[in-house]
Amino acid sequence: MSIARRLKRLERAASPVIARGPAAECCPRCHGQDLVKPGEAEWLSVVSWTPEDLNHAWLELCQTGARLDWCRPCQRLVVVGRQDPDWRRQFREGCEGPELRRNMADFRLLRAAYDVVCPPPWESAPVPPPEGASP
Repeated sequence: MSIARRLKRLERAASPVIARGPAAECCPRCHGQDLVKPGEAEWLSVVSWTPEDLNHAWLELCQTGARLDWCRPCQRLVVVGRQDPDWRRQFREGCEGPELRRNMADFRLLRAAYDVVCPPPWESAPVPPPEGASP
């Protein structure tokens, strides 16, 4: 088989993929594509999440997810997108792009929410006054 014929065959096989473009991101819960960048009210919704929800979102962002978006049908923040393999280099060289900065901000949000939902034991229990102290 000639190189020209092989090239044509490969181009024909790839053309439907090229015509479709990248796959649209969808909600992992409802598979809807009505995702928007969250506003302040949406960001604050993580305070009502369970510790398990927060841990699950944290792990998804650590392993594969790119960011948190608001799913309008679910009325919930969801982890969407895929991490860019170039993020590690950007982080090491201190030249973070906007997508990596967004990912890091989402981590900070989840960490802050976890601190609110599950405060450390030494912060949640009131300290009794020493014996003999007047109120």
